[in-house]
Amino acid sequence: MSESDQPKVLSTACFNGLWLIDGGDTVAMSFQAPDGSEVTVLVPRNAALAVQGQLADILAVPLTRRRYEP
Repeated sequence: MSESDQPKVLSTACFNGLWLIDGGDTVAMSFQAPDGSEVTVLVPRNAALAVQGQLADILAVPLTRRRYEP
């Protein structure tokens, strides 16, 4: 595996908000990084809908049963 194949990880301290841009085709999600800087991730609307569904599913599981499964 080369360095370019390594997954990129973004650590966040809190969620700042989100906005629709590009006529609603893109969701801009803003987070505060641990160092205090702001990071904004641009996500196509269809990908954001997939994230929404998976978040709803995983957050519905009781805390004691959650584990990371990629």
